[in-house]
Order: sequence, then C-alpha cells, then structure tokens
Amino acid sequence: MIIFRSRSIEPTARQRESVQPFLDSALVKCIYLNEIEVSETTPLGVQIIQVIVAKKKELLERVTRLIAQVKQQFPDEPSRLQLLNLLETIVLAKLPQMSRQELEAMFGVDDLRKTRFAQELIEEGEQRGKIKGKLQTIPRLLGKGFSVEEIADILQLDIEQVRQFINTLN
Repeated sequence: MIIFRSRSIEPTARQRESVQPFLDSALVKCIYLNEIEVSETTPLGVQIIQVIVAKKKELLERVTRLIAQVKQQFPDEPSRLQLLNLLETIVLAKLPQMSRQELEAMFGVDDLRKTRFAQELIEEGEQRGKIKGKLQTIPRLLGKGFSVEEIADILQLDIEQVRQFINTLN
C-alpha cells in the first residue's frame, strides 16, 4: 500500500520508471487521502492521517470531531491521553500561533492539562519560578556579606548564574 496526500504529489513517470512493474502489480494499492470519504466507519488511524495532511481551514473541524470520537471510544485514560497527545502535537505543529484558550476550548481543560505538552509546560514554569525565587534572594545574601561562591553553594546555582544576575543589578 502506498499512501499519497493527493494525486498531485504522485511521482512523475520518470521517477516511477524503475518501479513501474511493481506498481502495476496487484500487490500494490495506491491510496489518496484526499479522496477518502470520512464516515463513522472510517478507521481512527486513517482519520488521524487525514488530519496531518489536512489544509488549515479543515484542520480544526476535523480535530474537534476526532477529539469527541476519541473521548467516546476510549474511556480508559491512558489510551485516550495518548491519542489526545498525538492530536495536540499535530495541532501545535500545524497551528503554532494557537492560544492556550483555543486549545482548552478544543480539548477541554481537564484533558488538556493531562497531556504531555501541558505537563512539560507546567514543569518548566515551576522550574523557572524556583530559579527566579533563588535569584531574588541574591541581593539579601550579598548584603549579609556572602561571597558569590557561597551564594551559589547555598542556593544550589552555578557560580556563573549568580555572577550574571549580580551584573544585571549594577
């Protein structure tokens, strides 16, 4: 089976020369994703592939439909979250300018918060918050007479991080 997004990206006659006998055999079937009619019986995998190759204007409608289908067909959380992660990755890759509010509306707040992407963002935010909190204590520690090395040791930061922060204060 060979899958093409559409007939327009099929190889040229010259590109097919060496494999034409194979392509002409009954062993090979070409599928054009833009020609498959989506219905309730279309396999979920095919629908996901269609989302990957969909034009941006069709993407949101298809993804919204797929999210509802995934939530209905996969009540167990691990499977549902894997598929929602995949759909979220596709949406973010194709529509990187999409806001958090738009994603929440599409996926539902609870399911969105459980996705790997959201978990990574939360972790990253927590990490940045911890570092910011540590950096904010540097002026007080300097005022108490601690050296750069002592401050780095106390706050478990790199000496270079402490120096850079001190330079921003001056």
